[in-house]
Parts: sequence; C-alpha cells; structure tokens
Amino acid sequence: MVINTCLSQGFFEDNPVIVKILLMGEDKKKKINDIKDTIKSLKTDLQELQNTCTHSEDTIKFHPKTNSVRKICNICQKIIGYPTEDELRENDFI
Repeated sequence: MVINTCLSQGFFEDNPVIVKILLMGEDKKKKINDIKDTIKSLKTDLQELQNTCTHSEDTIKFHPKTNSVRKICNICQKIIGYPTEDELRENDFI
C-alpha cells in the first residue's frame, strides 16, 4: 500500500528507520483488523446461540444502561423482556 508506493518511488529506501516505522504501522493495522474481524465473528456466534436458546431460566435484574429492570436469560444472558408487576414484587423491586 503506502509503503510499497513510497519504496517503489525510492522515498525511504535509504532510511531504514523510516522503513521500520512504516512496517510496524502496517503490522499494527493488520493486527487491529484481525482483532475486529474476530470480534465481529464472535458477536455473530453469540447472536446465533442466543437466538436458538429456549430461555427456560430467567432472572430479574436491574439494567444500568437503560436504567430499568429487565428479564435476562440465565443460560445465554440475553435480555428477553420486561418483568410483570408480580415478578417485580416477588424480586423486591417494588
């Protein structure tokens, strides 16, 4: 990319320090892209598992991001809805 263009035009071939810095930047960029790809793949895997879960066990928990109480599956940790008024009472939220 940028390194190949610069090297092919002879800009940095006589300065090994600049070449090393540019190569390190490319290595970091590749590693960052690899990490992002892995995260995306893991998020997809998580979503597939959560979508196929039966949500047979749930817990009522306070959800700080939304400042509300939600039902969360104990198995897959997916937010599956809002508790009823009775469920809120049973879990000491009311």
